[in-house]
Amino acid sequence: MKFELYSNSSGDYLNGVSSLSFGQVIQGQHCSTPILFRAHADIESSVSDMELYLESDGGWSTAEFGYYKSPSFESGIQAGSSSLSNHFVETPDATQGSPNGITIDWTGSYSDYIWLDVEIPSDQTGNAEVTYRVIYNYS
Repeated sequence: MKFELYSNSSGDYLNGVSSLSFGQVIQGQHCSTPILFRAHADIESSVSDMELYLESDGGWSTAEFGYYKSPSFESGIQAGSSSLSNHFVETPDATQGSPNGITIDWTGSYSDYIWLDVEIPSDQTGNAEVTYRVIYNYS
C-alpha cells in the first residue's frame, strides 16, 4: 500500500508520503490548505475495504479534524469549507470494526481522494503529532 499526496488546487500528483503534515496551524484557525491524498494498492492484487481512523488527536482536546472523500478530484475544496464539516471522532487503539472509522471506497487499484482539515481552537497551544490508523483487507 502506497499513500500519494496530490495538489489541492490542480489535482496533480506531488509525491509518495509516509506521513502527513498540516504544517503550521494558527490558533483559532483551520490549516491553510487541506491535505489531499489517496492510497494505491501497490503489491496487493486487490483491496476489498479500507477504513481510516483518527487514533490520537495529539492532545488537542477540542481540536476538530474534518474530512471529505470523493471518487474523483474536485477543485475548490478549501480548509474550513462546508465540504470538510464531517469530523472524525478519536478512536484510540482502533481495530477492524471499531466504531467511528471512515469507510474509503476503491476504484481499481486506487482509493477515493481524501481531504483532511484541522482547526485548532484559540485556547490550545504547543506542537502535537496527530495519529491516523488505516485498516484494510486485500488479496
